[in-house]
Amino acid sequence: MDELIKLQSDLSIIASELKAVQHRVAILAENHGSDDSADATILKCAKKYYRSRRAREKIFGSGNLFADPAWDILIDLFISAKEGKEVGVSSLCIAAAVPATTGLRWIKLLESEGMIERTADPVDARRFNLSLSEATYSELEEFFQNNFL
Repeated sequence: MDELIKLQSDLSIIASELKAVQHRVAILAENHGSDDSADATILKCAKKYYRSRRAREKIFGSGNLFADPAWDILIDLFISAKEGKEVGVSSLCIAAAVPATTGLRWIKLLESEGMIERTADPVDARRFNLSLSEATYSELEEFFQNNFL
């Protein structure tokens, strides 16, 4: 009986791994023949992932059911970095789909964890821009590469 349970567990793990491989093959097939670089492909994946999070809110309604502002902030900063765009606080709060006060709390926490960094806005000294730390950028790039390519 123990051997049967172990075999069922092994089969479950193999099935899960096959699904992951199938997903990666589907994405590669979708991008086959494209002149996109790996960077552009990762950017496409990140944007699609972000849009799916917003679509989920449209389907099930906003509110706190699926709230994950820290993750949304990181994903938005990753996309902005890939596109070479500067990101201010208010636009980051909007991207996270949270009120400004909530966004500011999460920004402060992510900054204290060393995941994001703030730099002075070169045009307006009253403002500052936010970006991912190098380590967090690399981790997010690896996340999208390993899970969506």
